[in-house]
Amino acid sequence: MMTKINYQPWLQAVLTIAKHYRIEPSEERIRLQLDWNQNQNLDDVLQLMTRQVGLNLRKVPFSLDLLNPWRLPVMVEFNDGQVGVIDKADTQGNVSIQFSGDHGLSQNLSLDVLKTTIKNVYILRPETSIPDARIDEYIKPYEASWFWSIVLRDWKRYVDIMFASLIANVLALATIIFSMQVYDRVVPSQSIPTLWVLAGGVLIAAIFEFTLRVARVYLSDIIGKRADLRVSDRVFGHALRIRNKDRSKSTGSFISQIRELEGVRELVTSTTITAMADFPFFFLFLIIFAIIGGKLFWVMLLVVPLMLLPGILAQKKLAQLAQEGMRESSIRNAILVEAVQGIEDIKLLRAESRFQNQWNHMNEVSADIGMRQRKIVGTLMAWTQKIQGLTYALVVLVGCFAVMEGEMTTGALVACSILSSRMLAPISHITGVLGRLQQAKVAKQSLDELMQRPIDQAERSHLVHKAVLNGDYELKNVLFQYGEEDPKPSLQSVI
Repeated sequence: MMTKINYQPWLQAVLTIAKHYRIEPSEERIRLQLDWNQNQNLDDVLQLMTRQVGLNLRKVPFSLDLLNPWRLPVMVEFNDGQVGVIDKADTQGNVSIQFSGDHGLSQNLSLDVLKTTIKNVYILRPETSIPDARIDEYIKPYEASWFWSIVLRDWKRYVDIMFASLIANVLALATIIFSMQVYDRVVPSQSIPTLWVLAGGVLIAAIFEFTLRVARVYLSDIIGKRADLRVSDRVFGHALRIRNKDRSKSTGSFISQIRELEGVRELVTSTTITAMADFPFFFLFLIIFAIIGGKLFWVMLLVVPLMLLPGILAQKKLAQLAQEGMRESSIRNAILVEAVQGIEDIKLLRAESRFQNQWNHMNEVSADIGMRQRKIVGTLMAWTQKIQGLTYALVVLVGCFAVMEGEMTTGALVACSILSSRMLAPISHITGVLGRLQQAKVAKQSLDELMQRPIDQAERSHLVHKAVLNGDYELKNVLFQYGEEDPKPSLQSVI
C-alpha cells in the first residue's frame, strides 16, 4: 500500500522558484489538487505540482556543475528527507540555501558539507511561453496541440521502435539472400555443407527478427497505453471543469463527445505505430530490389500507386460517413440518456412507443452508415490483397523473360518474388490505416472542440486569494437565470 506524501515542503520549494521567475500561481488551487492526489508516487506529484505552477521539471543526479550561478536556482532533496532551494553560490565554495519551513530565510553553508548529503537535484524552468496580460491581447503565446504534445511526450521510445524496425527488416533480408545462394550456387554445385550453413544462418536471423518484432509490439503497447491514459486524464479533467454556460445542453450528447476517446485511441495503437514505423523501410527494400532485379524495379513502382491511390481517393467519402456516423451516434446516445433520466415522465405520458420508435430509427440509420463504411474498408482491403497476389505473378512473369534472355539468374528471380511480397506488407498496413483514419480524425476534431471550451479556473490564471471569509454579505436587486437564452429569470429582484 502506497503511503501518503507530505507535499508541503516540496510545494514551498516550488513556490520559491516560481517567485524567482515572477510567476504567481494560486497556492490554494494547487493544494486542492494535491489533496486528491496524495496516493501517487513522488515523481507524479511533482509533475502535477509544477504543471499547475507553469514550470518544467527535470530530475537529475547531483553534480557540482549544477551549482553554477548561471543555472541557479535549483531544488534539492537531502538524504534525511529535507527539501531546499539553492539560489546563490560564490567562488569560495559557499552556497545560499532556503530550507522548506524556514519561511524564506536563507543560510550559507559550505559546499563540502552539502555534497555528501544531497540526494537528488530538481531543475525547474519556466515553460517556453508564459501568459502576459500586457501583450496577450495583441499576440498570445504559442500553444502546442494538446493531443500531440501528450502523444509525442515519449518520442525517444519512438526512436527505439524505429531502430528495432531497422534491425528486424534488415534481418528479414536473410530469406532473400538464402534463396539466391541456394538456387545460384548450392544447387548447381550440390554443396550440402554450404546448404546447412546457410540454413543455420537463416534460422538464427529468423529468431532474432521474431524477438525484435515481439519486443517492438510490446514497446508500442506501452507507449500507446501511456498516451491513452494521459489523453483520458486531460480530456475528462477538462470536461469536469467546463463552465456551466459552455457545457452541452444535452447530457447524452456531452457523454457521447467524451466517449470519442475510443475513436482517438486508433491513432496511438500499436498497429498504427508499427505501420508507420515499417513504411520508410519500403524504400530500403525498393533499392535492394533494384539491385537484384534490375528492370523488375519498374514493376514495383507501378504497383505502389495502385495500392495507395484507392485508399486516398476514398478519404472524402469516409470522412463524410464518419461525420454522419458520429452525429447519429450522438443523437442515439442523447435519446438513451434522456429516456433513462425521464423514465417516470415517459410512463406518465404513455410515450414509450414514441421513444422506442425514435430509438429504432436512430439504430437503423447508424447501422446503415456503419455498413457503408465497412463496405468501403472491406473493398480497400480486398483490393490490396488482390494487388499483392497479382504483383507476385507479374514479377514472376516479367522475370522469366529476363532469365531467358540471361539478364538475371533463377535465384535472383526467386529472391525478387519473395521480396515483392515483403515489400508490399508495409503498404498494405498503410492501406488499413487509411481505412480507419477518418473515424479517428473526426473523433479528434470533436475532442478538440471540447478542449477549447473555457473552464472555471484556467491553469496559471491569477486569482485573488483571501485567507479568511467573514460571511458578511448583503444581496440587493439580484437576478439569476440558468442561461442567456433563458426567456425568464429564475430569481429576480431579491431584496
